[in-house]
Amino acid sequence: MSQALDLKKVDLKEAVKNIPLAHGGTDFCYTCGLCSAVCPAKRLVDENYDPRKLVRMIVLGKEEELLKSDLIWLCLLCDTCTFYCPRGVKFSKVMPILRDMAIKKKYVNVNLVKKVAYNYLLPVRGLSECITKFLKLYERPGFRSFLEQLGVLKILPESAKMIQKAVPPFLPTPMRKVLPERVTPDTKPVLKVAYFLGCATNLIYGNISEAVVSVLVENGCEVIIPKDIECCGMPYLGFSDLTKAKELAKKNIAALERTGADFIVVDCATGGSFLREYANLLADDPGYAYRAKNISSKIRDISEILISILGLRKKPKGKVEVRVTYHDPCHLLKAQGVREEPRELLKAIPGVEFVEMNEPDLCCGGAGTYNLYHYEESMKILNRKMENIANSKAEVLATGCPGCITQFRLGTVLKESDVKVVHPIELLKESYK
Repeated sequence: MSQALDLKKVDLKEAVKNIPLAHGGTDFCYTCGLCSAVCPAKRLVDENYDPRKLVRMIVLGKEEELLKSDLIWLCLLCDTCTFYCPRGVKFSKVMPILRDMAIKKKYVNVNLVKKVAYNYLLPVRGLSECITKFLKLYERPGFRSFLEQLGVLKILPESAKMIQKAVPPFLPTPMRKVLPERVTPDTKPVLKVAYFLGCATNLIYGNISEAVVSVLVENGCEVIIPKDIECCGMPYLGFSDLTKAKELAKKNIAALERTGADFIVVDCATGGSFLREYANLLADDPGYAYRAKNISSKIRDISEILISILGLRKKPKGKVEVRVTYHDPCHLLKAQGVREEPRELLKAIPGVEFVEMNEPDLCCGGAGTYNLYHYEESMKILNRKMENIANSKAEVLATGCPGCITQFRLGTVLKESDVKVVHPIELLKESYK
């Protein structure tokens, strides 16, 4: 189907069949109900949310009833239904289309905060970096009180105040400006890799991006950090705006092509999953289909590069004596199929006592901005995860997604827990030191 497909004009069934992200169409569903049995939104949030029922509504052409429903906004886009579906129905890829149509056909109105953030801040990394300077001021109690008196903060959801307690202060200088464009090992490089510096590790979790570059170089990689990378585009699936996602994908493809890298390394499960999705997102674009497929084929999580590609060439020797459990980010396990590599990495660190928690692959409930706009629902899922972590008796929770890290840090604040939340790569760097 041509890129000119207009969601304002086509009906729901046509949109689902013809947009590349919906590969594995809903017509293949034979209503076994496995998607509903495993869905965290149905299990822990609202029993009225039922993926199987929504699929049948699409098949039966109940467009208006479906697009008007609040239920389509309860989906976490966690890929659990897709991961377990025996028929290959990728309903988690269909949901963004439903939301996109609901907005374009005026069944819902997008609030002001979302409009500003998604239309003006996220698409241009320079602007998103500028806004962090304002947020640095906001972190000062006096300035915050001033904004409260003006009533400026009333436009933000109440949940923002809670999440703020879990997010570290914004970096004074974005990592894009701190990290060099190229870092080489002392010996001849065994691989040339491009590091996709995501939004969170660029603006907040600089310790993670520094660790990624450091351990890659320790393992013999030449690391290129392209400075013209933009947001990966994943947030627009939740917003939802597939057109904007495609625009960002094209910019990033051009930037990554210029690096000439053998592989593209990602430290964010969500970003990595969407970068791999570029091939499907742009499959109907003659100018980008091949290029997108080529870039998607090079995407690897940092744990994959270190374990599966490099075989952890430099063995960690420093002891890190902690009891560690691991949470599988939805977009790493269910969207990319990466499960064993992060565990192997953790187990390779001397001193680490690794223990599995119950339901390690249950969604954390963060899901991008889900915890911001569906706070109560998000907390129902997080509470279950925090119970599982507590039962594991772990001192450290490791997980490969900055979004999950933020959600779990919120959980430790709310539960007054001493569990430390880290990216696995931080523990490896500590062992190297």
